[in-house]
Amino acid sequence: MASYRRQLDRVTKAVITADGIAQIRFEPGLGYTLNIDLVEIPSAESDRTMFRSVGGNVEVAGMIEYFAIRENLTEVVLTLDYELKAPLARVVDSVTSVIDRFLNDQLRRMQAHFEGVGSFASHFQEDPVGNFAQAAA
Repeated sequence: MASYRRQLDRVTKAVITADGIAQIRFEPGLGYTLNIDLVEIPSAESDRTMFRSVGGNVEVAGMIEYFAIRENLTEVVLTLDYELKAPLARVVDSVTSVIDRFLNDQLRRMQAHFEGVGSFASHFQEDPVGNFAQAAA
């Protein structure tokens, strides 16, 4: 996970423990800090990975599906369902959609990385000549 740190904006922790639990902490905005402990659900299917939360302040269930398009090209589809445990956080998120926006931003960044795009909007901006300069933080 450390090799993707630059692409995982506002993710403050992403580790897989020795017992196979993925521990993720991120700050999507509005003062939220979300903690999620994920485990893979065993399956005989080699074209999908299912997972669920076993701890943290968010209930998560999801699936990653892999579709071979041609040699050296695989389409990856992520299905994710989540629910914030705190009632007030659920109300705020239903009005602001801060979690959905955060997750979609992370997915766009990872997609750009894997498609070989060399710039990320939150880190670089293009000047009129076409050169890239690091954006002011």
